[in-house]
Amino acid sequence: MIEKSMVAELTNYKEGTNPVTSAYITVDNNVENRDKHIIELKKMIQYKKGTSYFKELEENNQTSVLKDFDKILDWVKNNFDTKEYNSAIIFSSERTGYWKTIVLKQKLDNQIEIHSKPYIRPLTTLFDDYRKYAVVLVDKAKGRIFESNYGDFSELSKIQDEDIEDLKTGGFQGMDERKIERNNHKYIIENYKKIAEEIFKIDQKKNYNWIIIGGRKESTAEFEKYLHNYVKNKISGHIIVQPDANINKVLDEIKKTEQEARMAFERKYLELLNQKRQKQMAAEGIDEIIQAAKAQQIDTLFVKENFKIKGRYCRHDHFITDEMLDTCPECGSQLERTDDLIEHILHMTVNQSSKIKYVNGIFDEHGKIAAYLRYPLISQ
Repeated sequence: MIEKSMVAELTNYKEGTNPVTSAYITVDNNVENRDKHIIELKKMIQYKKGTSYFKELEENNQTSVLKDFDKILDWVKNNFDTKEYNSAIIFSSERTGYWKTIVLKQKLDNQIEIHSKPYIRPLTTLFDDYRKYAVVLVDKAKGRIFESNYGDFSELSKIQDEDIEDLKTGGFQGMDERKIERNNHKYIIENYKKIAEEIFKIDQKKNYNWIIIGGRKESTAEFEKYLHNYVKNKISGHIIVQPDANINKVLDEIKKTEQEARMAFERKYLELLNQKRQKQMAAEGIDEIIQAAKAQQIDTLFVKENFKIKGRYCRHDHFITDEMLDTCPECGSQLERTDDLIEHILHMTVNQSSKIKYVNGIFDEHGKIAAYLRYPLISQ
């Protein structure tokens, strides 16, 4: 699995006058469409050749990008293991000799970008908090704990109480029915406590952002009584599914409730953002965010998914603006245009060890981009 340090490494790329081509390629696992990603890549390359951005590049940079295209296509055809991985990310700058590939089991949107440095926005979405959560499935005799860790879904723990099963199947050491019932209930409670203790221990190590509880309604309601408050406060959704259900069945049920759980998760951030705003510990809107990023004040950056804004940037001193200026006010160099000013903000904030979170839409009233600050924003 890709590590956050790899994204930080990409932001440390020494920006110069040579363009970097970034390609994100996803595979269709359907056997009939096995080569579809190559056809899609060729289409993206052809489209990029016709864009005004490419046409406005200096001739030597155009030549470099064309060689990038050829090298990327050759690697995808001959080196991309599509049986093992679902997507590939390639960064190439022929003139500087820069070349980096990343393969993932997660799927990403297909796209090619030409920038002065590696295009990292799709990568940063992999580390968004809504992708890191736990699922706890319970019933009277068993429990299972799963995690979704930035797109990878895996089982962490399985708890089975055989004593409860014995009690269910005709008695336990000759006890009468009432004693059996009392002991059965005792073992059920002990089972719930074991599962509750297990998810608490795991969460202490993993620090999940939210947790989904699954099982029959009567089982989950009883089970939640034994959860530690720290875990209980993270519950953002419920699913009705048996603990011994097939993993694909679990995933299907999770998908049904994931969006609702995510919105509940985001509302907590929005509430805190409003509180911080009152204390001048939050920024919102592109102008305030640029100011805060420049001053290295951003603790947590919130960006609406797919939100883009055009602007200008200076590759010499990293000045950025959403105003259509021609020259950099800091060094007098010619400013270059960008269709995605957010990408430049991401590079700045990742280098400042800021956290990045993508939201669906409840932050629209905050200019589609907002931030918690490390200290109060001072207007200039």
